Amino acid sequence: AMEDGNCRPQDIQAQYIGNTLCGQFTHRYHVDGAAQRWCGLKRNGLGVAGCRTESACSGGGHALREAIFAIASGVYDVVIAGGTEITSVEMNSRHPASMDAIDVPEMLKRVMEGCDRAVHYNQEPWNTSLLGGWMVGYGHKYGLSEQDMVDALDARTISRHHNAAYNPKAQMNFEIKDYAKKRGFNSAKDFLSSKINPFLWWPVKAWHFEIVNDGAAAVIFCAADRAHEFVEKPIYVLGTGCAHGQLYNKTPY
Repeated sequence: AMEDGNCRPQDIQAQYIGNTLCGQFTHRYHVDGAAQRWCGLKRNGLGVAGCRTESACSGGGHALREAIFAIASGVYDVVIAGGTEITSVEMNSRHPASMDAIDVPEMLKRVMEGCDRAVHYNQEPWNTSLLGGWMVGYGHKYGLSEQDMVDALDARTISRHHNAAYNPKAQMNFEIKDYAKKRGFNSAKDFLSSKINPFLWWPVKAWHFEIVNDGAAAVIFCAADRAHEFVEKPIYVLGTGCAHGQLYNKTPY
């Protein structure tokens, strides 16, 4: 991010890192400090201001919002923000991403640590069931058939793999249609409609759902009146919004 933004580590005045699962999977919480050391973020011999933001799937989004607010307040001019998740780390490793096998029950246990035990545990809101429930509710409200919902999920899967095919760092960087042909199917749709793509939680099928992987991304934010010090054509933030979703309308509280 600093290379793309033509800025140096010493230009960065503050840092926000979105991360939700570091405590459960890497058994550490101070990921913002580790990122500062790896990226060389120092001013006057000390690390810059920074912290980790946690908000489940929107942790990285909150990191970006905090960076925007920090600059809008006038406290900082240049801030780096982003997010990272490492879900397959080995404890006591000397490098940050040593792979270690985790079985499915252990994976689910760690993911569920972010849920409300009084409500969520009793209703088993695994990610597949949540997506399936949302699809059913959406289909019921707008009069969609089962095939309409499956077609929408198929289209999303095909589109995401199309984008991944152009990203050498993607975990599965291939077109669904190409994979389907290798498996003996005439088209991506034929493959996604086959028994090789079973239902996980109706109407969600195996290839509709995300895969577990590691990743990171970062953005450099800068006060508008200084942006041209770094790039010729800056991208301007016009606004930001946030609201927490609620899984259920009623709670036992």
